[in-house]
Formats: sequence, structure tokens, C-alpha cells
Amino acid sequence: MVGTVSNVIPIKQYGFITGQDGQEYFFHKEETVSNWTELVADFNMSGGSKIKVSFEPSRTPKGPRAKNVSVIE
Repeated sequence: MVGTVSNVIPIKQYGFITGQDGQEYFFHKEETVSNWTELVADFNMSGGSKIKVSFEPSRTPKGPRAKNVSVIE
């Protein structure tokens, strides 16, 4: 699936992605294929919500989650 990063909380090492289906997906630093530090820097420089990513959606008891998050260049 494709989406855009809607929020990143660097100190907690997680963020959220708005998927093409309109749902919010949680992701953790460990689930990113791309470089976490670069993703955070790009998010901060762009003002957010402009970083396109691909990911594998999944469901957990806590809600939608993104796995294998990769920045689309």
C-alpha cells in the first residue's frame, strides 16, 4: 500500500502514516526499511505529510499497523 507520513515522534521512535484508504497506520522505527534518521529529518524539513511511503498494512489488537515502511523517492 502507499501513503504519506502524517506524524513522526522521534523521541518515542514511532510515527503514523495515512494510507491511500484513508486509515491511520502506526509504525515503529524498527519497521522502517528506509533510514530512520533521514526519514525524521525529511519530515521536519518538509513540514510533514509530504513524504510518500510504501508499506504492508496489518491489523493488531491495538489497531492498524504498517510494516516494512519504505520511502518512495
